[in-house]
Amino acid sequence: MRISKSVVMIGAMAGVIGLAGLARADVFISGFSSAPAGNRLLHLSDAGVMLNSGTVGTEEANAVAVGAGGTVYVALNTLGYGSIARFNGVTATYLDTISGQTSTGTAVYGIPSGIATDGIGNLYATTNQFRTLASPTRGLLRFDLKTGKYAAQSLARPVDGSDDAMDVAVGPDGHAYEILAADGVVRTDPNNLAGQTFIAAGAGGMTSPTALAFGPDGNLYVANFTSPNGVRTGSVLRFDGATGNYLDTFIPPSAGVFSDLAFNGPDLLAVVSDSNSILRYNATTGAYGGVFYNSPTFSIRRVAAGAVPEPASLGAIVLAAGGLLRRRRRHAVGTSTRLGPMDARPMAAF
Repeated sequence: MRISKSVVMIGAMAGVIGLAGLARADVFISGFSSAPAGNRLLHLSDAGVMLNSGTVGTEEANAVAVGAGGTVYVALNTLGYGSIARFNGVTATYLDTISGQTSTGTAVYGIPSGIATDGIGNLYATTNQFRTLASPTRGLLRFDLKTGKYAAQSLARPVDGSDDAMDVAVGPDGHAYEILAADGVVRTDPNNLAGQTFIAAGAGGMTSPTALAFGPDGNLYVANFTSPNGVRTGSVLRFDGATGNYLDTFIPPSAGVFSDLAFNGPDLLAVVSDSNSILRYNATTGAYGGVFYNSPTFSIRRVAAGAVPEPASLGAIVLAAGGLLRRRRRHAVGTSTRLGPMDARPMAAF
């Protein structure tokens, strides 16, 4: 089943209608399963209970992001090249591949290491190799989700092993924030794709950043990896979301490497690659809250949290939305009232 634009409209109208329970903060995990073999998208409740799973192909599902209307996007490793697949966020059913090889069979880009949507119809992907360029480079890609087309490239870097593109997040200001290992965190303006250093390498003790996420407080949280005396440890550093200034170490160093971060309501979820698990922390205090999910057969790559439509509520919402629209039409005809700015805005991309 494909989530249609009507569902997106219904989601946008939920606040006006006043219906409760439209969306829940579900969790989506990308990775690779050994039993049965193949890439997987796991769909969990906010309590870590498995709801369903989806798959397409047999290679790794490397990164995951939740877009408008509850559509889920997964970055795939397709025979060593990158592609972006779209899944239904309610059922985890594969819908289509919106970006991959060109019509001539030449891949546009390498395997994305991280992806993020901006809520207005764009998807950003970090990749460590643009396959079609004469000189392979690293950097940031932007895709138009309305057309599924590769739109633009930013922050090209020489492939010299020193500047891995690790992850990307979209900030409250609409800019894309990308981890480039040798440069720290780089902020990219969506209007001209010009990038500038937002957090310098080494700031706050940031040595090997692996993932980043904006918190509900508007600050930027960066997962950091160190290996003192050969012991792999991970921590989460907090930086001011507006200035990039170091604030504090939100989660102190502990055994294992945090390979991804995602906020989900009152929780911060952290993927620990060493134990193939997702840990839960208090999003306000950083206090440890236990294991959220782990699996002996599923290799976890990335995690994302986002609202999806409640299946049982869609029928009632459609009826309510239809009634509201009919009342608006009658009101407009009887009083010649013009549509206001909120009514005239274009529908959100899905």
